[in-house]
Amino acid sequence: MSRTGSTSIIRLDDGTAAFRKALTGAPEGFFAFEAAGLQALGALGARVPRVFEVTDDQLVLELIDT
Repeated sequence: MSRTGSTSIIRLDDGTAAFRKALTGAPEGFFAFEAAGLQALGALGARVPRVFEVTDDQLVLELIDT
């Protein structure tokens, strides 16, 4: 089964721009697993976006300008 999520740029309450990934009905732990992977990569010295929020349906990350 293929699922399609959405991405968007949002503003946090303090005005910070952030990148939001969302998937309604995501499998349990879907975004928590991604956040843990980012944390593990960061602990090894990789440059990764900061995780602002993780829920069952979304992951909100630091927006990295390109």
